[in-house]
Amino acid sequence: MKNFYFLGDSICYGQWFPVHKNWVSMFSEKIESDGYTVMNCSVIGNTSSQGMSRMYHEVLFRDPSYVYVQFGMNDCNFWDDQKGLPRVSLELFSENMSEIKKRVESFGAIPVFGTNHRSQKNKLYDQNNIDYNKSLRSLCADLDVDLVDHELLIGEKRVVMKDGIHLNELGHNMYLNNMMKWAQSSLA
Repeated sequence: MKNFYFLGDSICYGQWFPVHKNWVSMFSEKIESDGYTVMNCSVIGNTSSQGMSRMYHEVLFRDPSYVYVQFGMNDCNFWDDQKGLPRVSLELFSENMSEIKKRVESFGAIPVFGTNHRSQKNKLYDQNNIDYNKSLRSLCADLDVDLVDHELLIGEKRVVMKDGIHLNELGHNMYLNNMMKWAQSSLA
């Protein structure tokens, strides 16, 4: 049996969107006929640090074939009580993603990383998001990890709800299309 696991935050979870219409559910329907079972282990609000701490119990011990990992939106976010610092520094985000890649591969699975779309929240958050995506691109190139570059593929299209972060219907459809392009060229 081939298993495809998603490990991410609210973007993979599909926050504020019907479960049967979110991009991960639609992706599952599309690759099910190819013999894949898809599990979505994404948690709203998670950072790369939180994802890494739960990945063994929720993903790795279940013998995954592929693990799609998408963090960054919460990592780059900053809260007032954090004195303007991001929840996870850019350096730690890169270290976490590198460690996630190593752990996924050590369990015999293939890691696939995804950048995040452009947000419409505010200038500082938007720039942080762009910087974290850039860092992830560099990391994937250095470590030879498949990357679904949603930011690059979507560009400036408005794919978010009024909150400026979470995907609207167009966003879910575009993420699905991006994943299907990757799957058509990469799934064994």
